Amino acid sequence: MKITKIAFERPRILFLVVLLVFIAGVFAVMTIPKEGDPDIEIPVAFIVTFYPGAGPDEMETQVAEKIEDAMVDLPDLDRTYSSVSEGLAFTQVVFTTDADLDDSVNKVRERVDKVTPDLPDGCQPPEVVEFSLSDIPVMVLSVSADMDPLTLRQTAEDLADELKKIPGVLETSVVGGVEREIQIQLKPAKLTEFQISPQQVVGAIQSQHLQLPAGTIEVGPQRYLVRAMGEFDDTAEMGEIIVAGSTGARVRLSEIADIVDGPVEVTSTSRTNGQDSVTISIKRRTNSNVLETSQAIKERLGIPEEPLKVTLAGGQRVELLPTQIRSLYFASSDSFTVQARDEDGELVPVSRGEVADELGKTGIDPTLVAPIPPGVILDITSDQADEVNESLDTMTGNILQGVAIVILVLFLFMGLRTALLVSTAIPLSLMIAIAVLYFTGGTLNTMTISGLILVVGMLVDNAIVSVQNLYRHIEMGKDRKTAAVTATAEIAYPVFTSTMTTIFAFLPMLMMRGVMGEFMSFIPIAVSLALFASLFVGLILAPPIAAKFIKLKKTREELECEECGRFRRTFGRFGIRLGEVLNLRKLGDWYERVVRGALRRRKLVFFLTLASFFLVMSLPMLGILKVELFPSVDTDSIYINLETPIGTPLEITDAKVKELERIITENVPEMDRLVAMGGDQPGGGGRVRVGSFFGITNTNEGGLIVDLVPGDDRERTAGEIQEDLRPYLAQIGGVDISFAEATGGPPTGSAVDIKVYGDSLDEQRRITDQLIAFLKTVPGVRDPHDDISPGTPEIQAILRRQEGNLLGFTSYDLALNLRNLISGTTAGVYREGDEEYDIVVKIPKEQLTTIGAVENLYVSNAMGNQAMVGDIARIEKGEGISSIRHYNGDRAVTINASLLPGYSPVDVTSRLKEYVKDSVTLKPGYRIDYEGSYKFIQESFSDLGFAALLAVLLIFIVLTLQFHSFAQPVTVMSTILLASVGAIAGLVITGSTFTIVAFVAIIGLAGVVVNGAIVLVDFINQRRREGVSMREAIVEAGKIRLTPILLTAVTTIGGMFPLALSDPQWAPLGWAFIFGLGISTVLTLVVVPTFYSWLEEVKIKIKRKLFKNYVPPQDVLE
Repeated sequence: MKITKIAFERPRILFLVVLLVFIAGVFAVMTIPKEGDPDIEIPVAFIVTFYPGAGPDEMETQVAEKIEDAMVDLPDLDRTYSSVSEGLAFTQVVFTTDADLDDSVNKVRERVDKVTPDLPDGCQPPEVVEFSLSDIPVMVLSVSADMDPLTLRQTAEDLADELKKIPGVLETSVVGGVEREIQIQLKPAKLTEFQISPQQVVGAIQSQHLQLPAGTIEVGPQRYLVRAMGEFDDTAEMGEIIVAGSTGARVRLSEIADIVDGPVEVTSTSRTNGQDSVTISIKRRTNSNVLETSQAIKERLGIPEEPLKVTLAGGQRVELLPTQIRSLYFASSDSFTVQARDEDGELVPVSRGEVADELGKTGIDPTLVAPIPPGVILDITSDQADEVNESLDTMTGNILQGVAIVILVLFLFMGLRTALLVSTAIPLSLMIAIAVLYFTGGTLNTMTISGLILVVGMLVDNAIVSVQNLYRHIEMGKDRKTAAVTATAEIAYPVFTSTMTTIFAFLPMLMMRGVMGEFMSFIPIAVSLALFASLFVGLILAPPIAAKFIKLKKTREELECEECGRFRRTFGRFGIRLGEVLNLRKLGDWYERVVRGALRRRKLVFFLTLASFFLVMSLPMLGILKVELFPSVDTDSIYINLETPIGTPLEITDAKVKELERIITENVPEMDRLVAMGGDQPGGGGRVRVGSFFGITNTNEGGLIVDLVPGDDRERTAGEIQEDLRPYLAQIGGVDISFAEATGGPPTGSAVDIKVYGDSLDEQRRITDQLIAFLKTVPGVRDPHDDISPGTPEIQAILRRQEGNLLGFTSYDLALNLRNLISGTTAGVYREGDEEYDIVVKIPKEQLTTIGAVENLYVSNAMGNQAMVGDIARIEKGEGISSIRHYNGDRAVTINASLLPGYSPVDVTSRLKEYVKDSVTLKPGYRIDYEGSYKFIQESFSDLGFAALLAVLLIFIVLTLQFHSFAQPVTVMSTILLASVGAIAGLVITGSTFTIVAFVAIIGLAGVVVNGAIVLVDFINQRRREGVSMREAIVEAGKIRLTPILLTAVTTIGGMFPLALSDPQWAPLGWAFIFGLGISTVLTLVVVPTFYSWLEEVKIKIKRKLFKNYVPPQDVLE
């Protein structure tokens, strides 16, 4: 090749190219953004609409359905989901993954603006919110201390304000504790006496407690802004506000209300390790780096990136790693203690002054460390960076171990000098691939690293072929320059072809759809970049470098044992013994006997091959091989959800949560930290309730986050701990307790997710009760439940139309007045220094304990008319529908369930479908859909099946162009069937499940296993062209190419072993690749020669029938 000649003649250019690759690679590795799972942009928009006083039925027909209808023909729309409850309609609009999110959200806003005029009077304009992964907190902090709730909340807010200043932090939110507010607690009896409505009280406050700019005036040369100052400096002064009643009476606010400076009504609770706490959630900016943002937050808290050197109370000098530091306890203004993640987890007292000195040494400005009062314990309860680092460390360790194994194999088989030359292809190829990723805006995540691990053993293949062919030409007596050019030109096309077959096997995976397609797309991209890089290294860089440094050496021992010579060069005389033990030469003799026997018994070979294929492929259908999307993984946290009946007060729910805390504390010695929550909070119990972002609370819900010690330090997995806890949790009466699932990969829904569609809730309830009862009998199913919320106990105020019309009252007037009286309305803000506190007008709950108290409330309308509630409305007790849900515009009830490890969503859902078919009666208009993991598996495996067919077609095209034949590509591609047999057999042998990554392995094998067959068939053709008979050419080609074929297979398998042994999520991929390539390589050396000879004879028979004068090749008949 001309470029090889240039590289050989101009070594300085070659050196600069290698240096440039190295520098770019190192720079990219150091600076490329790193993350755990890929940061996939999920194209989702939320539409939230408030309609005070409207029931779920009215919200459904008057609001939700109109919004859904407006979205029907939206471009790139995938599906819609709506949930309505009293006064609230929530619609989720999901787009296809290839949609432009900003453009799609703008279109949603346009549609919402068009439909808003059609919504009922009194309905607030819908709010459109764009979902972003940055809404998931990058870090969650728990602040606890032995202090009053108001002070604890203020401490947390001060700290949150400090953290908000950090570059990369988008916003912080504080949940828990108690907030301060100025409450105007109305006295219902006084309101009735003076006929004063709450709106009149609010108006009086707003008219006297205010600041308004009045304009500007010029006094001489000075320009002044005139401002009317009327805000109160003291809450006591508010009592002097005059309120005018309907009777003409003018009364002071203090006569009709109590003015209380106190805490907001508590709607949620939070505890860390049994102590009251406040949670700070920190969100990062969309384009910020997770690791950098997390580290910046830790530095502001006084946790450096480098080990923190501190002196213990006894004078011992120790180092605390950032990953060890779990909590900080500020004992006084100048000292604090650190809870490290050591074997005993003891608190280590440290001088804060000393820490400041140490921080200065690490580059952190101690003055920037956030000020935290004494007595505060600060816990890092969640840190995305820990998850990212753990994933990246595991995957990086796998790739380094794989590289080491590959180099060792090369070292043993090729000698030290040649192995070093060839193995440089690995780091150079990886650096090129990572550099391209970096400069094209990519990231280094678990999927890209997995793709690199897949090919780490293949990166040396091209270099091996180049160097071995170069070595052969030098042995032929050519000078090194000529040998390099000739040898490279000779193998350039075959090497390019074999590389492209592997790339073509992976590239069709880019056609997968949906979130799973986005998630999996990183693998083919990484594989293709790395293989293209290896092609560049193998054909451009390796030949001239090897020609310069390769060394020919023939010793007596090598001549006596040609195959053992490599071991002799490496290990001296011991190497000869090692080579003899491996019997490389005897292996070739044994292989010759096997091939000759197979050629004589071709029918037996075909029968055994086909029988093995059909037997192994039937294992999934027989249930021996379980199918799931991603395997269940052990985690260091357990998420527990708790629900009491709808309407349960927070105090009762929290008592149940405390009981749950006690059970966990007594029965989970592996517990590292326990975070408990009552009420509805973002992230509570492992769920993120969207309603909580809009101030909607459910006092009947609670949750626990049980952080466990690392997996290496405990005997039980998280799943085993969950199962051991179930008998204890069953002792808590009056609650529904469930565990959140933990699986790898992107969000795929519940393992079991069934939707029952229909118009009648009663009929849907009948069906779901029947299905849940059946699921409870299915082995492996846990926590089956539906999303039908029990009816909420209600006191219903029903407007009497005749009386209401006389005074001009509407249902909206009634609902708005009652909401303002009971829930309160904000009349303004009270300022104290830099802080602002709401002024809330409401009636204390202790004044509203009877129906009569509600009937005696005074209400008013926009016309100024007033009336008592009992005069214009009928008050009744009842039970309302809690919520209604729609999927794609249709009413639906969802059943969810989780599965124990080892149980397949496909098997469980298949059993359920059979049960529905035989035992469930569906009335007209009712149907059942199967969603969740089952649907994801169906869609993903369907997409991968198409990708596999396309990969096979592309490989066939490449092989046809190389061999100028249709028959020989079929021979080569028979190895794909052998690889499938090996892969599935390997999954069964190792007890793995057939997951999506195992499917990826089989597709990838299609492009890898053909390479050995390509070399074998190509060499057979060469020998036949040289005049050797077909059978002898087959035997000779097999013997000569035996070692290279085995060597390339062993290096690829060696690079895959660390992945198979370390990470349960990726183990199916590793084992499928190892067994698929291993078994197919061995069988290829037997089946391909046999199939080759049979097809050649079939071609002759066909041509003899078609062409009378056809003369078959003599070598086939010999």
